[in-house]
Amino acid sequence: MSYARCQELFRLGLLDALEICRPHVERMMEEGELSNDASHEHAVRGIALDIFPWFTQAAIALRVRSDPETPHLAKWRHYDFFSDLIIVESEAMGEAAQYAADVWKDPPAGVEMGDAAHLTFLAGAEALLDDSVQEKLCRILRVDRDSVLAEMMKYYLFHPDMTCESNYCDIVRMWRIKEQNQKLWS
Repeated sequence: MSYARCQELFRLGLLDALEICRPHVERMMEEGELSNDASHEHAVRGIALDIFPWFTQAAIALRVRSDPETPHLAKWRHYDFFSDLIIVESEAMGEAAQYAADVWKDPPAGVEMGDAAHLTFLAGAEALLDDSVQEKLCRILRVDRDSVLAEMMKYYLFHPDMTCESNYCDIVRMWRIKEQNQKLWS
Protein backbone atom coordinates (compact mmCIF):
# COMPACT_ATOMS: atom_id res chain seq x y z
CA MET A 1 0.00 0.00 0.00
CA SER A 2 1.21 3.49 -0.76
CA TYR A 3 0.10 7.10 -0.56
CA ALA A 4 0.78 7.57 -4.29
CA ARG A 5 -1.39 4.55 -5.16
CA CYS A 6 -4.23 5.88 -2.99
CA GLN A 7 -3.98 9.29 -4.65
CA GLU A 8 -4.01 7.77 -8.13
CA LEU A 9 -7.00 5.54 -7.36
CA PHE A 10 -8.96 8.55 -6.14
CA ARG A 11 -7.93 10.57 -9.22
CA LEU A 12 -9.19 7.77 -11.48
CA GLY A 13 -12.33 7.46 -9.33
CA LEU A 14 -13.02 11.18 -9.63
CA LEU A 15 -12.58 11.13 -13.41
CA ASP A 16 -14.94 8.16 -13.65
CA ALA A 17 -17.45 9.77 -11.28
CA LEU A 18 -17.46 12.99 -13.27
CA GLU A 19 -18.05 11.05 -16.49
CA ILE A 20 -20.98 9.22 -14.87
CA CYS A 21 -22.38 12.57 -13.69
CA ARG A 22 -21.89 14.28 -17.07
CA PRO A 23 -25.32 13.45 -18.62
CA HIS A 24 -27.11 14.34 -15.39
CA VAL A 25 -25.25 17.64 -15.05
CA GLU A 26 -26.01 18.48 -18.70
CA ARG A 27 -29.71 17.69 -18.18
CA MET A 28 -29.81 19.71 -14.95
CA MET A 29 -28.16 22.64 -16.73
CA GLU A 30 -30.75 22.48 -19.52
CA GLU A 31 -33.55 22.43 -16.92
CA GLY A 32 -32.03 25.28 -14.88
CA GLU A 33 -31.25 23.20 -11.77
CA LEU A 34 -27.55 23.85 -12.36
CA SER A 35 -25.91 26.75 -14.17
CA ASN A 36 -22.54 27.87 -15.48
CA ASP A 37 -23.56 31.54 -15.14
CA ALA A 38 -21.50 32.82 -12.18
CA SER A 39 -24.28 35.15 -10.99
CA HIS A 40 -27.05 32.51 -11.09
CA GLU A 41 -28.15 31.03 -7.75
CA HIS A 42 -27.70 27.51 -9.16
CA ALA A 43 -24.18 28.13 -10.48
CA VAL A 44 -21.90 25.26 -9.52
CA ARG A 45 -19.43 26.73 -7.04
CA GLY A 46 -17.80 23.66 -5.57
CA ILE A 47 -17.10 19.98 -5.70
CA ALA A 48 -16.42 17.72 -2.75
CA LEU A 49 -14.93 14.30 -2.43
CA ASP A 50 -16.62 12.47 0.43
CA ILE A 51 -14.63 9.51 1.81
CA PHE A 52 -15.83 7.10 4.49
CA PRO A 53 -13.05 4.50 4.86
CA TRP A 54 -14.89 2.74 7.74
CA PHE A 55 -17.91 2.18 5.44
CA THR A 56 -15.87 1.49 2.27
CA GLN A 57 -17.60 4.40 0.53
CA ALA A 58 -16.52 7.41 -1.47
CA ALA A 59 -18.58 9.79 -3.58
CA ILE A 60 -18.70 13.32 -4.94
CA ALA A 61 -21.05 16.20 -4.29
CA LEU A 62 -21.62 19.46 -6.16
CA ARG A 63 -22.28 22.72 -4.31
CA VAL A 64 -24.32 25.44 -5.98
CA ARG A 65 -24.18 29.14 -5.13
CA SER A 66 -27.34 28.96 -2.99
CA ASP A 67 -25.98 26.07 -0.87
CA PRO A 68 -24.40 26.88 2.47
CA GLU A 69 -20.61 26.71 2.49
CA THR A 70 -20.51 24.04 5.17
CA PRO A 71 -18.55 20.87 5.86
CA HIS A 72 -21.90 19.13 6.30
CA LEU A 73 -22.24 18.12 2.66
CA ALA A 74 -25.65 16.53 3.17
CA LYS A 75 -27.03 20.09 3.47
CA TRP A 76 -26.09 20.72 -0.16
CA ARG A 77 -29.08 20.66 -2.49
CA HIS A 78 -27.82 17.89 -4.82
CA TYR A 79 -25.75 15.89 -2.32
CA ASP A 80 -27.98 12.81 -2.14
CA PHE A 81 -28.45 12.54 -5.89
CA PHE A 82 -24.77 12.70 -6.86
CA SER A 83 -23.38 10.75 -3.90
CA ASP A 84 -25.91 7.92 -4.33
CA LEU A 85 -25.26 7.83 -8.08
CA ILE A 86 -21.49 7.46 -7.63
CA ILE A 87 -21.68 4.91 -4.81
CA VAL A 88 -23.87 2.72 -7.01
CA GLU A 89 -22.35 3.25 -10.46
CA SER A 90 -18.62 4.08 -10.23
CA GLU A 91 -16.43 0.99 -10.11
CA ALA A 92 -13.30 3.14 -10.10
CA MET A 93 -14.51 5.14 -7.09
CA GLY A 94 -15.48 1.85 -5.45
CA GLU A 95 -11.92 0.60 -5.95
CA ALA A 96 -10.54 3.79 -4.38
CA ALA A 97 -12.97 3.42 -1.45
CA GLN A 98 -11.88 -0.19 -0.96
CA TYR A 99 -8.23 0.85 -0.94
CA ALA A 100 -8.98 3.55 1.65
CA ALA A 101 -10.85 1.02 3.78
CA ASP A 102 -7.96 -1.44 3.56
CA VAL A 103 -5.47 1.25 4.63
CA TRP A 104 -7.72 2.28 7.51
CA LYS A 105 -8.34 -1.31 8.72
CA ASP A 106 -4.71 -2.39 8.35
CA PRO A 107 -2.50 0.73 8.39
CA PRO A 108 1.16 0.57 7.33
CA ALA A 109 3.58 -0.39 10.11
CA GLY A 110 3.99 2.44 12.60
CA VAL A 111 0.94 4.39 11.38
CA GLU A 112 -2.04 4.63 13.73
CA MET A 113 -5.55 4.02 12.38
CA GLY A 114 -6.63 7.65 12.79
CA ASP A 115 -3.48 8.89 11.07
CA ALA A 116 -4.11 6.42 8.23
CA ALA A 117 -7.51 8.04 7.74
CA HIS A 118 -5.93 11.52 7.65
CA LEU A 119 -3.37 10.33 5.07
CA THR A 120 -6.19 8.86 2.98
CA PHE A 121 -8.05 12.18 3.09
CA LEU A 122 -4.90 14.07 2.09
CA ALA A 123 -4.36 11.69 -0.84
CA GLY A 124 -7.99 12.22 -1.87
CA ALA A 125 -7.58 16.00 -1.63
CA GLU A 126 -4.50 15.87 -3.84
CA ALA A 127 -6.47 13.83 -6.36
CA LEU A 128 -9.34 16.33 -6.28
CA LEU A 129 -6.90 19.19 -6.92
CA ASP A 130 -5.25 17.36 -9.83
CA ASP A 131 -5.29 19.30 -13.11
CA SER A 132 -6.99 16.43 -14.97
CA VAL A 133 -9.92 16.46 -12.53
CA GLN A 134 -10.27 20.25 -12.62
CA GLU A 135 -10.12 20.26 -16.44
CA LYS A 136 -12.79 17.55 -16.69
CA LEU A 137 -15.10 19.42 -14.31
CA CYS A 138 -14.71 22.62 -16.35
CA ARG A 139 -15.45 20.73 -19.60
CA ILE A 140 -18.61 19.21 -18.11
CA LEU A 141 -19.78 22.60 -16.86
CA ARG A 142 -18.83 24.13 -20.24
CA VAL A 143 -16.64 26.80 -18.67
CA ASP A 144 -13.21 27.97 -19.68
CA ARG A 145 -10.57 26.91 -17.17
CA ASP A 146 -9.54 30.57 -16.89
CA SER A 147 -13.09 31.90 -16.46
CA VAL A 148 -14.52 33.68 -13.44
CA LEU A 149 -16.65 30.64 -12.57
CA ALA A 150 -13.62 28.32 -12.70
CA GLU A 151 -11.74 30.76 -10.46
CA MET A 152 -14.66 30.79 -8.00
CA MET A 153 -14.83 26.99 -7.90
CA LYS A 154 -13.91 25.54 -4.53
CA TYR A 155 -12.68 22.05 -3.82
CA TYR A 156 -13.59 20.31 -0.58
CA LEU A 157 -12.68 17.23 1.37
CA PHE A 158 -13.70 17.15 5.01
CA HIS A 159 -13.23 14.50 7.69
CA PRO A 160 -16.71 12.93 7.84
CA ASP A 161 -16.62 12.80 11.65
CA MET A 162 -15.12 16.32 11.82
CA THR A 163 -12.16 15.02 13.85
CA CYS A 164 -10.25 17.58 11.78
CA GLU A 165 -12.38 20.62 11.05
CA SER A 166 -10.21 21.86 8.19
CA ASN A 167 -10.75 21.36 4.49
CA TYR A 168 -8.04 18.89 3.45
CA CYS A 169 -7.84 20.63 0.04
CA ASP A 170 -6.80 23.83 1.84
CA ILE A 171 -4.19 21.89 3.79
CA VAL A 172 -2.76 20.49 0.55
CA ARG A 173 -2.71 23.96 -1.04
CA MET A 174 -0.88 25.44 1.96
CA TRP A 175 1.63 22.58 1.96
CA ARG A 176 2.29 23.17 -1.76
CA ILE A 177 2.90 26.87 -1.08
CA LYS A 178 5.34 25.94 1.68
CA GLU A 179 7.16 23.47 -0.57
CA GLN A 180 7.41 25.96 -3.44
CA ASN A 181 8.52 28.93 -1.36
CA GLN A 182 10.35 27.72 1.72
CA LYS A 183 13.75 27.68 -0.01
CA LEU A 184 13.20 31.31 -1.07
CA TRP A 185 12.66 32.33 2.54
CA SER A 186 15.67 30.74 4.18
